[in-house]
Formats: sequence, C-alpha cells, structure tokens
Amino acid sequence: MKKLIFLFIFLFSCNAKNDLIIKGNIYGLKKSKLYLYDIEKNTFVDSTFVKNEAFELKSNIDEPFELKIILDSENSYTFFTEPTEVLFSSSKDKFEFNGKIENSVLAKEQEMIDVQLRKFEEIKLNLLSQQIKFSANNEKAKYDSINKERERIEIKKTLFIVNYCLNHPEKHTSAFVAYKYREIINKQYLKKIYNNFSEKIKSSYYSKKLESNF
Repeated sequence: MKKLIFLFIFLFSCNAKNDLIIKGNIYGLKKSKLYLYDIEKNTFVDSTFVKNEAFELKSNIDEPFELKIILDSENSYTFFTEPTEVLFSSSKDKFEFNGKIENSVLAKEQEMIDVQLRKFEEIKLNLLSQQIKFSANNEKAKYDSINKERERIEIKKTLFIVNYCLNHPEKHTSAFVAYKYREIINKQYLKKIYNNFSEKIKSSYYSKKLESNF
C-alpha cells in the first residue's frame, strides 16, 4: 500500500512540473497581485503576489506560447517564449513600456520582429494624420495619394512577414507570426509558408493552428 501511495505521489509530482518559470522585479511596487494569462486559450494560468518588488510565476507548457503578464486592467506585457526560466523586469509606472524579458531566445527574436512591424505602423499612423488634415481641407487628390501610400506600406509589412517566415522555416517565431497575422496574408502564401516549415515546426501548436485555416 505504501509503495502505491509513493508511486502516486511520484507520478503526480512529475505531471505537476512547471516548464516555464518567470522570476523578476516590478520596481516601485511593494505589494500587489500579478497574473499570467494564456492569450490563445483565453485563460489565467497562474497568479502571485509581488512582495518588495519581487515575484515568481509558473506555467505548464511544453512548447513555445504567447503569454501575457497582467498587473491590472490597464497594465500588461505580452511576450512569446519557449519553456525555460526567464527573467522579467518592469516598473509600476509605464509597466508595458519598461517591460523586458531576458533569458529567452524566442522572446528576443520576437522583439526584433515586433520592432520592425512597429516601424511600419508608425509610418502608417503619420500618414493617417496627414490624411485627416487633407480631408478637413477637402484636398481630395492629396488625400487619395496618401491613402495609396498607406496601402503600399501595409503591403510592405505583409511582405516582411511572409519573407521572414519563408527564410526561417526552422523557427517557432515563423509559425507564430504567420498564424498571428494570417488575416492579412493571402491563403496561397500561408500554404507556401506552412509547406516550407521543417517537420519539427509543422508539429508545433501555432503551425497546426495555421494549417486549420486552409
């Protein structure tokens, strides 16, 4: 009987192993609750109290996922990571802006992609500001010209995503980015991206989700 109890405890402890551990500090925050949220599954996976600026969160994941650390309804930080022990630091003020993930290969790679995508969005935002001015002044020709330029920037953004995925068929970030931006990518290109993936990436969560859209 004791052997059976010991075996049960051993198996339970193995199944309860946390594959992702997030340790860090929220500077300026003495005591508050922090949440870890699985975006794709739309569920909270862990929570903890921040004590004297320090915290630790855990999650059972066996492959890369997009997650979100939530401080409150107005402050959160989204990241993409492999199962590992990562470090997260931020501050009470400007929680998202000052957020930083370390010790994650995929989080670093995804941040590089996001930086480039933000550049496209900033250009489009500036163009939109000009469009609004031309619309208010009833300058239709200039308005239409800016609109075409915004469309051109959106195409460049889409091509950037497609080229990244095609050039990195062995990376989890490719499957994630292709799935995340699937709505702006032609299905023909989505199939091409998927078919170009390595076998390892084809078996990943986001690659399977991408395939289900065909």
